[in-house]
Amino acid sequence: MTAALNLCPFSEEQNHEEHTLLGEGDWIPAPRGWKEIQNGREYTFFFLYVEINMLDEWKKKSGSTHIGDIQEVFHHHIESTIKPLGGRIWMWMNNGGVVLFPFKGSHCPCIEACLRLILNRHIISIEEYTYNSLITYTMAVHLGNTIYKTRGQTGEIVSDSVNFLFHVGKKFARREQFYVTENVFPFIEPGFKDLFMENGTFEGVRMYTSKLPKK
Repeated sequence: MTAALNLCPFSEEQNHEEHTLLGEGDWIPAPRGWKEIQNGREYTFFFLYVEINMLDEWKKKSGSTHIGDIQEVFHHHIESTIKPLGGRIWMWMNNGGVVLFPFKGSHCPCIEACLRLILNRHIISIEEYTYNSLITYTMAVHLGNTIYKTRGQTGEIVSDSVNFLFHVGKKFARREQFYVTENVFPFIEPGFKDLFMENGTFEGVRMYTSKLPKK
């Protein structure tokens, strides 16, 4: 199954009391995007953590075929959503993973798409998924550095930025929510900044959460 090809080397069990954010002097932008990204070199990226929720509950009620179909459709849906924005799926487990967007020194390209995934999940569930499954996601975006390795070769990468992102996804983020960290917030286009609110800190980093309509 496509969605299970690339396992992530980072564990939510690792614990850091405080994450050190990068300053402007630490950025390694790639103004031409993927055209200048080279394997084995360090760059700054917008990292998108995305995970489908509720699969543990579904396992109690559904067969492996149902779960596998949903995971496959989810992988394809995320890939088709981020590709036109210049994103690439980098690490993937069955239920989700990390997408990379090269940092060009300007706005974060995936904010609108992530908001649409959260707000339109009922329509997406009907149009994209089988078995009348109502899909929910957890998503978070962080700006940081890592050595880039092509997908499938990420097992030896050491990156505080990616470790922190997985901590956010596994220890802080709630279902049906979209988060950005304080170093991403300045790169949100002005028209979308009002759709986020500050939501405390995690490992020393201010977090912002998308505002959802009242149910």
